[in-house]
Amino acid sequence: MARHYENEDLTMKIVTTVSLIAVIGVLQACAPVTPEQQRARNCATGAIGGAIAGGVIGNQVGGGTGQTIATAAGAAAGAAAGQNVAGC
Repeated sequence: MARHYENEDLTMKIVTTVSLIAVIGVLQACAPVTPEQQRARNCATGAIGGAIAGGVIGNQVGGGTGQTIATAAGAAAGAAAGQNVAGC
């Protein structure tokens, strides 16, 4: 019988999400874009990346409803921070 580790599902979700973002980034890099489109992409990438990172960090806090609230708050804060880092 295979062992199921506590964080195995979370780790798999993170790896899948990061891989998907990387593939999208590579595909988008192939298309010609205007400076305005590139700025919009940078803002979106910053917000999405920040939301994922914040949600993962928030998910590590508490349990039950508190964990859900911490995950949502982490995702919101991460999205705002990601946009700030991207210069939006």
